[in-house]
Amino acid sequence: MHRQDYGEVPPRVEYALTERGRQLYELLELLSAWGRDHLAARTGPESDDGLGAPRQDFPVTGP
Repeated sequence: MHRQDYGEVPPRVEYALTERGRQLYELLELLSAWGRDHLAARTGPESDDGLGAPRQDFPVTGP
């Protein structure tokens, strides 16, 4: 994360991802897509991975 402080009054600060941050973002997007795909594949109380269905008291949100 890059922080740019302009030293103004009122304060003005901008943040931007560095190249490393952009690389990490791409990896997190892939991991997120993998998780959504595997969560959608669960159809019953016990899936083939032995973890079972998502807990009802901990809802999953997102697109």
